[in-house]
Order: sequence, then C-alpha cells, then structure tokens
Amino acid sequence: MRDGSIAIPGACIGIFMGGCLLKRLELRPKGAVQFVLISNTVCLSCYALLFFLGCDNIKMAGTTIPYTNNR
Repeated sequence: MRDGSIAIPGACIGIFMGGCLLKRLELRPKGAVQFVLISNTVCLSCYALLFFLGCDNIKMAGTTIPYTNNR
C-alpha cells in the first residue's frame, strides 16, 4: 500500500472536520489561529512525552552487536 492512500484521505477528513469545527465554534480568523497554536502545542507536548518512554533494542549484527566470525 502506498503512503498516499493513507495520507490523502486523512488530509481530506482533517480538512472537512476542521471546517465543521470552525463553523460550530464560530471562530473568526484570529480565533482559528489561536486554536491551531494551542492544538499544536498540545500535540508537541504529547510527542515530547514519548522521549521518556523506552523500548529494548533489537539485537542486530553490525548495529547493536558486533559481527562474529566463528569459521
């Protein structure tokens, strides 16, 4: 599956939902910009929290463990 088959419908849905939200909240341009800034700040804060989560590294020869030559 190509990336565009997910990204394009996602963008279309986001644009439609954003328009509905702006209409429902009756935001003017200044309010819309403030809403976007607040939303992006919340998203970036959530992404920053991911730095504190850790996972074990997969053992992969040449990257996390050295190659061994037992011949």
